[in-house]
Amino acid sequence: MSASLHDALTVVIKVANHIKSNSLRDHLFRELYISEKFNSLNKQLQENNSDLISSKSAIAAFLRKLQLYKNNIRRRAFEQFPCLACINSDLQDDDLALNGEYLENIHEDMVIQVGDLLGMDILIWVSIPFEVNVAEIDISLQEPLNEIQ
Repeated sequence: MSASLHDALTVVIKVANHIKSNSLRDHLFRELYISEKFNSLNKQLQENNSDLISSKSAIAAFLRKLQLYKNNIRRRAFEQFPCLACINSDLQDDDLALNGEYLENIHEDMVIQVGDLLGMDILIWVSIPFEVNVAEIDISLQEPLNEIQ
């Protein structure tokens, strides 16, 4: 093996070992699996036909998924994250607990950021006007809704 190849491999090994160090590994670990989930949510929110109702539904579903991901990661059930399944044997329980806490923090932060949207009461006749019983809504809206139906 040439000296330059040996030096290059030594550098690669040092970099790989550095990536495996706790703080950087945790950062990469988090970024590896959660960024693709955020990208998916972002695409849903940016669709042309996106409105408050669909945005609220997408965000609420994402928040439920975060809880599911947290529980599954702590149980070592990596079906949603194939990249983690590949390194399952290298993962320590502390790593999984830390990443579960990270997901919980994301969940709490998102609830704060989108709390107004999540707390918004969307009346049933707004989301599915053709299926609502007109007699069950406010009297001032009954006639216009009846015309729509």
